[in-house]
Amino acid sequence: MQQTPHSSIPRGVYVFLYILGLIVLAILLFMVPRGGASPVEHLGSPNQAAAEPGTCGAGASADKTVLKTAPTDTQWVTTESGWIGPVSQTAGPVVESPIRSCFEHSAQGALYASAWALIHVNDSPEAYLPTVIGPGAEQITKDRLQDTTTRTVVRIMGYRYMSYTPERAIIRILFQTPSGTYRYFETTMEWHNGDWALWVPAEQPQVTDEFAKDKYVTWTAA
Repeated sequence: MQQTPHSSIPRGVYVFLYILGLIVLAILLFMVPRGGASPVEHLGSPNQAAAEPGTCGAGASADKTVLKTAPTDTQWVTTESGWIGPVSQTAGPVVESPIRSCFEHSAQGALYASAWALIHVNDSPEAYLPTVIGPGAEQITKDRLQDTTTRTVVRIMGYRYMSYTPERAIIRILFQTPSGTYRYFETTMEWHNGDWALWVPAEQPQVTDEFAKDKYVTWTAA
């Protein structure tokens, strides 16, 4: 009997091709990413594009040492009302008046901007609040300007990065009240129009008591 082209192919060839297909499929499934981003990626991926410098001459840096280690070049200055804030020759602020502004486009620049956000919201809201952005910017401006009570001066004691990318940083600033209580204020700093700006969510951020001080990087005036 004459064989067809199909019947002329040995059965072993079909078995081999079948097994080969299973191997290829297994490799493809193994290569598919599973799950979400790792915790390290929340503090910035090594593959992120280099940060562009701002428009005010403060420069930019990809150095993220500050995420875990306090800056070594911090100087502390005192405002007229007694608040003590950080300054740096590299991270800023470059501009001193009417508010401290023009920070380096870097993790360290975001930290300094975050500290001054805490200070300025209490110390000089009229000058600072027009720079605030986000869905809650209008409400926090209205509430703060209507509150005429004198704010208690507190002392910055440390910080904790919750997340960081060159475009947004979420940082908790730890401070101590005159009574000795430790609290933190969580700031979201967004790179906006060439500088770090305080981004306020619709739900207003609140000052929160903190009992786990060991989770923070110590950063305070001597």
